[in-house]
Amino acid sequence: MAVDAVCNITNTPVSEVQTYARTTKGLHDYQRAMGLLEHCDYRAGSPRETWLRLIIEDSPLPMPDLQVEISDSASSHIVTADLAYREEKVALHYDGEHHLDREQRDWDSNVTARLFDEGWLDLRITAGMLRDPQTLLGRIAEMLRRQGCTDV
Repeated sequence: MAVDAVCNITNTPVSEVQTYARTTKGLHDYQRAMGLLEHCDYRAGSPRETWLRLIIEDSPLPMPDLQVEISDSASSHIVTADLAYREEKVALHYDGEHHLDREQRDWDSNVTARLFDEGWLDLRITAGMLRDPQTLLGRIAEMLRRQGCTDV
């Protein structure tokens, strides 16, 4: 999560960090660092988004795309989903504490309604849901099945 966060803040693709890390062969824990870098993605917007991505990565579910721009049928931007299955139209959002603010909740509800109007299913994920990965993965799988995915 820390490497994802540093790469995101500095807008540095993990591939660049890997290239640099290869120049440090022989240093303590080089192999471990290279192994960790294989699971990083600089597009993660928060440590909890990384956690969510890693839960999915370690599961039999297909991998979603990260930071997916979603627009309506008139090409007006609706939202950038933290993770999404474009073909199946399933959006995943990690909602931290700021999503409890009244104004943010109202905005989130409007986004969910607009996504639904465009045929998308929207799952709002909280810290508590991340602590129960099997139930969370089951919910994601069910949403994918509802949207016609037969690979889950």
